[in-house]
Amino acid sequence: MSWIARSVRDKNPLQMKFEYALWTIGIIREVIRKRFDVRLSVGGFGGTADEALGLHPPASAVSGVAAGCDAG
Repeated sequence: MSWIARSVRDKNPLQMKFEYALWTIGIIREVIRKRFDVRLSVGGFGGTADEALGLHPPASAVSGVAAGCDAG
């Protein structure tokens, strides 16, 4: 798990050959699948990211969801 947390903190997805520069749960799940050959569900991984990795969405994303804004 520490390898994943370091990768997310120290790199951006473009450096790992992904199309977008922002980390999403989907991209992190894909990194885990490629590196460890493990498939995680979105629901199962979301809690893992928060608890084990200490990864949380930026405050602006959280406040946008709370305000009912469409993230795109």
